[in-house]
Amino acid sequence: MALVEKIENDVAIKSSADNFFKVLSVEAHQIPNASPENVHAVEVHEGDWVTAGAVKLWTYTIDGKPEVMKEKIEVDEANKKVTMVAVGGHILEQYRSYKLTLKAVAKPDGADLRIVFDTDVNRSGVVDKEGNPINGDRLIALMSAIVLREHRGTTIVIDAHTSMGLTRFIIDKGGQHYLYRVGYRNVIDKGVQLNKDDIESHLMMETSGHGALKENYFIDDGRPCTQESKSS
Repeated sequence: MALVEKIENDVAIKSSADNFFKVLSVEAHQIPNASPENVHAVEVHEGDWVTAGAVKLWTYTIDGKPEVMKEKIEVDEANKKVTMVAVGGHILEQYRSYKLTLKAVAKPDGADLRIVFDTDVNRSGVVDKEGNPINGDRLIALMSAIVLREHRGTTIVIDAHTSMGLTRFIIDKGGQHYLYRVGYRNVIDKGVQLNKDDIESHLMMETSGHGALKENYFIDDGRPCTQESKSS
């Protein structure tokens, strides 16, 4: 059974709630005009721009990599809310399910865009206070520092895409590192094997965000990792 996490945030926008809702609901093809470096195109794949259940194809770039997503839209006019449910594309290679809800909330000086992500959480991710994502090496470093507070000397299994800087960080924090071949299952399975061989390993993690904790029974689950980082 997939574990589901909900993340919610409000972002101020320079538009009225009505105008922004109109763009979200029936004029999504205009979104690339506002952020062409991030969103390159929004096209109708099945149906049209206004019919419920139509499928749209998004082309965008994340971390320098071009990606696509197919989504079906659900529109709640009374609450100025649009929900996008992913039905194909790169996003479903990362998550078992993905739903994005955007709600335009009227304010005296404009509007807020309320963003709600509903996804499974087999991977973890963390952003800084400015909303910028922390890269894989730094995410592993953050989790390593947290784990090593309670389990000094434990072996942390990481994948071959990590840097020498991360290796030095783990050692400086009092841990042991075990560099293993790429692939989250490889990394997690190696941690399980080390523990069976009486080599204590409390964290196994790769740069994609997949990771497992010994105290969570070695389950590939991003929720405990994210909760640990938020509480520190």
